[in-house]
Amino acid sequence: INTLFDITEKVRITLQETQVAKLDSPSETLRVTASFGGHVIPYKTINAVDLKSYIEVCDKNLYASKKKGRNCVTVS
Repeated sequence: INTLFDITEKVRITLQETQVAKLDSPSETLRVTASFGGHVIPYKTINAVDLKSYIEVCDKNLYASKKKGRNCVTVS
């Protein structure tokens, strides 16, 4: 079973390995990285979750990823 971390890590690695051509100079490429933050909600409690609180936890995890040095995934 793929977890939220596994799926998000695959997206992060794919972005990191993808070469993006510069618009003003297509022969040059850029490296793209991304940080992600997420939170898993148990299926049985999904209807009882306050959306604002959920987003706050995801945001906290995103900033934790950035604090770790960027280009990483933090989930809880």
